[in-house]
Amino acid sequence: MPPVTVRLDLSGRALGGSLDAVSAALGDLAPGLERAGPMLLDSVWKNFIEQGRPHRWMPLAPSTVAMKGHSVILFKTGRLMCSITFEAGRDFFRLKAATPYASRQQFGEEGRLPARPFLLVQDEDLPGIGAAISGHLADAVSMSR
Repeated sequence: MPPVTVRLDLSGRALGGSLDAVSAALGDLAPGLERAGPMLLDSVWKNFIEQGRPHRWMPLAPSTVAMKGHSVILFKTGRLMCSITFEAGRDFFRLKAATPYASRQQFGEEGRLPARPFLLVQDEDLPGIGAAISGHLADAVSMSR
C-alpha cells in the first residue's frame, strides 16, 4: 500500500495570515505588556499595604516610630508609593520608583537601613501577565482575519 501524504499549505490566507499576525505580535509585546501594567502596579501597591510580600519587612526601629508617630513602613507622605510607574517596550517591562531614596529603601544600606523590597512581581502575578500577552496575540489573530 502506498504511503499517505498530507501537505499543509501555511501560505493560505486564513492560517497563513494568522501565523503572520502572531509572528508580528511576538516581535512587539508592548501592547500585551501595557495591559499587564496596571495589574502589576496594583501588586506593588499591595506590597506596601501588606508591609512586604512574600516576606514581611523588618519592623521600624522604636526611634523611627516615635519620630513618625506611626509604625507603617515605607509611608510618611505617600510620595514613594505614588512615584511608581511602569514602562513597556517591544520585549521588556520596567517598574520604576522616581524618588531619590527609592533604591535605599529597595536594597537597604549596610548597617543603617534594612532592605525593604517593594518593587517585586509576585508569583501570583504571572498568570495575569500571561493572560495579557495571550490577549495581545489573540487580538493580532482576530485582526488578521
